[in-house]
Amino acid sequence: MSDQERSYEGLVSLLAGIGVGAVIGAVTALLLAPQSGAETRSYIGDTTHDLLGKMRDTMEDVRAKLDQVVQQTRQALGRTEGAPGARELAPDGDATETSAATS
Repeated sequence: MSDQERSYEGLVSLLAGIGVGAVIGAVTALLLAPQSGAETRSYIGDTTHDLLGKMRDTMEDVRAKLDQVVQQTRQALGRTEGAPGARELAPDGDATETSAATS
């Protein structure tokens, strides 16, 4: 497993932990805060809206990081083109062996 994969897995774990912590915190606040039903519903709606916004931002960050890792991987694979026994990534994602011999 490469350092990039470990880094990505660590990022995903961190974000999952933050999400779970936010949900637990919100539920605890709802259970312990003495409010009327209307206030509680309003709070739930506001909190849900905020959490969804944060999750969207987080997913955009994860997507950008993943795109960066994919781009770096493609660049690394591209550097080996033409080398004997090198493998190229075809558009369909299959690796094909290249040949050093030319006709």
